[in-house]
Amino acid sequence: MTGEPPPRISGRASGRRFGPVRLVPAQSVEPEPERPDTPTAEELDAEDGKGAPEVADAPSVEAPARTASPAPASGPAPLMAAAAGVGERPPPEAPLPESPPLEAPLPEAPRAEAPPSDPPRAEAPRPQAPPAGIVVPKGYALIPEGYRLVPVGAAVTQPPPRTPQRAVPAGPRNRPPGAPVLKGPPARGVARSPGPVTPQSPLFVTGTAVSILAALLLTFALDLLVLGSFRHARDQDVAYSQVRADLANGTAPVNQLTDERRPVPLGTPLGVIDVPWLHLREVFFEGTTSKVLMSGPGHRRDTPMPGQVGNAVIFGRQSAFGGPFGALDLLKQGNQFSVVNGQGTSRWRVVAVRRAGDPQPLALANGSARLTLVTAAGPSFAPQGVLRVDADLITGQDAQGNVIAAWPTGPRPITSAHLLPSERVMAGDIAAWYRLVVPLLVLVPTAVGIGWARYAWGRWQAWLSGVPVLLAAGLAWADQVARLLPNLL
Repeated sequence: MTGEPPPRISGRASGRRFGPVRLVPAQSVEPEPERPDTPTAEELDAEDGKGAPEVADAPSVEAPARTASPAPASGPAPLMAAAAGVGERPPPEAPLPESPPLEAPLPEAPRAEAPPSDPPRAEAPRPQAPPAGIVVPKGYALIPEGYRLVPVGAAVTQPPPRTPQRAVPAGPRNRPPGAPVLKGPPARGVARSPGPVTPQSPLFVTGTAVSILAALLLTFALDLLVLGSFRHARDQDVAYSQVRADLANGTAPVNQLTDERRPVPLGTPLGVIDVPWLHLREVFFEGTTSKVLMSGPGHRRDTPMPGQVGNAVIFGRQSAFGGPFGALDLLKQGNQFSVVNGQGTSRWRVVAVRRAGDPQPLALANGSARLTLVTAAGPSFAPQGVLRVDADLITGQDAQGNVIAAWPTGPRPITSAHLLPSERVMAGDIAAWYRLVVPLLVLVPTAVGIGWARYAWGRWQAWLSGVPVLLAAGLAWADQVARLLPNLL
């Protein structure tokens, strides 16, 4: 029996049921949870049929202290005794000791603290219910700090504090492509940059309207001061050529009616007035409406022609459209000037320069003639009254060269009651209100087109394409507005 090997303990009794036996400290042993489905030793032996000795549950083995111990006895007897001791079963009344855990818990390694210079640890965005009026796009989460939008599940790093700086408008050039626009009120105490300017935004509509209104006002001033003077000079050249032809042919009007017994049309050239003291040489027309006076001085229709018996009246503008009578207040008593019309040439001498409240000149003698020049008094484009210059006829000379005192007056069916309201002193053309509709029908679509082109093409492209149309419509509009102003302005 001395050389026989020690008996081998079955793996079912040692390894498969209880697992490997490990030496752990007594204070760290934890009980193993019950395993109701673990087979017993009898079931395992019956399954294998080997009749291996039953082995009781292995208790926890504590690690003994390292002390000197006698050497184990050699031979089969001690081994059989050990085997017999292992196979004994504890009394059923005593609770079975629980097997140790398969693996002892390992102590948790201490976490390394991040250096102060490292950025804070990334955290997932915390979902939060948006305040009233804020729309959060699908797939994004709302961060309460500054109302930022980040994709769901993305890590959010708290940005380092920055110094306050000027907010940059979040326009199409500054916003990253594909980034959603957060709609809603900004956070309290957090400045929010304005959104992109779109055709629906009030800023875009207001800016476009102000730009177009400024362009219209500029066009009106240009027409009244600069372009009006050029148009006046052109009309004078054309009228002078017509007057020369009518005087040469003897067809110039000399009465209120034409040869067909009809009133002379408004705007018909009648003659030329020449004032050397003022370097003034102008063609005057029939009528005193605001439209007629844009081309030059006008003869009041209910008065006789210059040179005929009676008091003839000629209106002229002070400042706008050339301002032919702008220096009329510089005339003094005794200054002379001449008038040429279809009856001949007449010379006149100034007898009075009067304003409102000044005394009237002496009444005309029988068979004599007088000419009154009328314009606005006061600063330019801000009239404060009416200025009148009275001149008496010195001599008259007909087309044959005969000197006469005054020409006889022809038929005068037109009286002061037949005059239009726009032919009175300092009156405007009321009919121009109806003519304003046509330019507006062009201006409104042009303004809408410029607003769309400014957003779609760009600012300069829109103005370059829309300015010619806007300028033409604006000039037509300014011409009608000028007719609403006083005719002596």
